[in-house]
Amino acid sequence: MAPKQARAGNLSKANQTVCSVLKPEFGQDALHKLQEKTPVGSVIFDKQFCPTTDALDEMRRHDEWLNIQEHSFSIKSIKGGPEPLET
Repeated sequence: MAPKQARAGNLSKANQTVCSVLKPEFGQDALHKLQEKTPVGSVIFDKQFCPTTDALDEMRRHDEWLNIQEHSFSIKSIKGGPEPLET
């Protein structure tokens, strides 16, 4: 039911349906199940390849970024899916 509501654009109702159907589990094995689903590895984030704050600010000043931002991150795009970019 929730996917049908979401496709129809009724995201609030879909969220309500999902949250009302799913019940949290607090059994004896709940912690063990969560630990099995969590990947084991380093939590240290390697920032070597991340752009600097200045580089991100410079990127956001370009017209190309503004077009991408408007096309991909607008409310209309998020709610109804993005339209193909015009070239």
